Amino acid sequence: MNKRIKCDVNASLRYCPPSSMTEYDNGIIHKARKILPLNKILFDVNNQPRQTDKGNQAQDLMESFQEHCWLPQCPPMIVREIPEHPEYDYEGIGGHTRHDLLTIMGEKHFICDIVDGSPLAIEALRARSNPTALPSTPMTDGDFISHTKNVIDKELLDPTNRKEMSVWVSKMTPTVGKRKQDILVSKIMNNSQINPNVKVKTYTTNEANEYLENELSRNSKGDNKKNLTPFYLDYVKPSNSSGKNIFWDGFTKYFKYDCNYPVNVFGYINNPTHAGLNSQRVDYLKNFENTQQTFFKMVSYMTGIDIKKINSERYPIRFVGFLPQRLKDGKLTEGKLVDVNGKTISTS
Repeated sequence: MNKRIKCDVNASLRYCPPSSMTEYDNGIIHKARKILPLNKILFDVNNQPRQTDKGNQAQDLMESFQEHCWLPQCPPMIVREIPEHPEYDYEGIGGHTRHDLLTIMGEKHFICDIVDGSPLAIEALRARSNPTALPSTPMTDGDFISHTKNVIDKELLDPTNRKEMSVWVSKMTPTVGKRKQDILVSKIMNNSQINPNVKVKTYTTNEANEYLENELSRNSKGDNKKNLTPFYLDYVKPSNSSGKNIFWDGFTKYFKYDCNYPVNVFGYINNPTHAGLNSQRVDYLKNFENTQQTFFKMVSYMTGIDIKKINSERYPIRFVGFLPQRLKDGKLTEGKLVDVNGKTISTS
């Protein structure tokens, strides 16, 4: 049986005063710290900046709550008042995963900071709020890009103004050095979701999975939610991923289904360049093959079989092809699935 979580506002203010929280710089007004009812806080999934799979973080956070209950040195969840809403009193700014887990655990209340600020300041706070004293998932470049697109869609940022974009990135990433901030600014402004004039398409994780499902009529994330026959264990992997999750999850499911279904990997380049896209794809395949060779070495070591005698045809994880990324006038010019040179390959 889970321990009930009891929060103490005075202890929280003593060990984690608002004045010590860098999240509250850049135009954020701290109004109060209170224990609030969780069912009166709205976390809109469309406003959440992180696309990263939070499975491991959620498990770690659940274990932290079960072991420690509540830690006064941890920053509270962050909310703002929304008096105009007919059902909720507050909008959640930071602490979405905590809110979901606490609700699942049967908790009714939790400690929160109530803040205010301009719409742009609130959006920057949404991106940078991530308590380091708790198990957490850091924002990736893809998360920052996706969140920036949401902010642009709300007409709070000019996507063509580099100075304005630099100020925005500095507010999202106050603990990051200027060199990395400048790199992130360039990635954002050269992203096809934000700048329609770029010559290569960039995919978010969600967009890549949706492309696999909708354009290629395949499954994603190793699930058979489309009820396809024959059934394949399909995954889509960006170039900046090590592939470890797909490797282990793929093998686990491969054996779960009695080795009857191959594991198919589709790829895309997460930070593509127009001139270097083909070479980026070649590097992707080299990394994929290196992972395969590492597995063969492990099998050889554990069995004593010469690596040259291992039947590579029985290796169940295979690379199928790349998602199209070349653009002209904002439209894809490559086929639905392509090889390293951008030539269309069969999707069957």
